[in-house]
Amino acid sequence: LLAERAEVLAEWCDAFVEGFSAAMDIEDADEMSAETEEILADLSAIAGGLDPESLNEEDEDDERDFYQIAEFVRIGVISIFAERAATPPESLH
Repeated sequence: LLAERAEVLAEWCDAFVEGFSAAMDIEDADEMSAETEEILADLSAIAGGLDPESLNEEDEDDERDFYQIAEFVRIGVISIFAERAATPPESLH
C-alpha cells in the first residue's frame, strides 16, 4: 500500500536525521558540507511533510511522486555516506 510505504519512508527519514545528528561531534558539524546540510534538511522536510492519508493507491502520479521521493532519499543518503567515507579518520599515533 502506497500510504503505508509513505509513512514508513517518513519515519525512516526522521530516524536517520536523528541518528546522524546524535552521532556527530561538534567538530563534525563544523566540517559538514553545504550539500549534506541541505540533504539533511530535505530529509527532515520529508519526515514531517509526507501525508500518507492524501495518497491515492490508484493514482499513477502519486506512485511516481513517491518513487521519486524515495529515490531522492536513497541517493541523498549515499551522497552523505560517500562524503563521510572520503574524510580520512584522524590518526591515533
